[in-house]
Amino acid sequence: MQALERALEIHARELLEFAATKQFTGENIVFLTRVRAWKERWNRAALAKTPIPLETKNKLYEAGKEIFDRNISLHTSQFPINLESKTYRKLEDIFGSSFSSSPSSIITPFTELWAATGQRESRAGFEDITRAEDNTKPGPFVETLGTQYGFDGQVFDSAERSIKYIVFTNTWARFLESSSRKSSA
Repeated sequence: MQALERALEIHARELLEFAATKQFTGENIVFLTRVRAWKERWNRAALAKTPIPLETKNKLYEAGKEIFDRNISLHTSQFPINLESKTYRKLEDIFGSSFSSSPSSIITPFTELWAATGQRESRAGFEDITRAEDNTKPGPFVETLGTQYGFDGQVFDSAERSIKYIVFTNTWARFLESSSRKSSA
């Protein structure tokens, strides 16, 4: 599991490309990468000032809402991750449409990752999953949200554990096998 963690930190692009083109599970890698970045933002904010100022919580909520809309929501994500219903409902209670307006188009999780890396190679079938536009405008953080619905730095923990297990038991082993075949060729 530590090797997977390290790969997500250092070699996320290669793992994402493999997952998206060979396993058709790229949404899992995108989700794990985005949650990792979100948690880093939360931890920096928590270290800088306790309690976290409301303005900062607003920004963290908006970033969390974006993760939900792009990677989790069955209504807005083109490639939603596969979560247990209990975990999904908890996140939907926090980030779902009752707290902001619904986006007017389906959202793809891959576009932002390519923009961030500055690289986008055309691969058959792979390019198609990166085309949808994001018209989402997240709503403001509600001050009671944290205590009432569980919005905190661990809001994605259950979903992250679930997806990480799926990646570790399925995609990761095949990725390692594919990488070893490439290096021996």
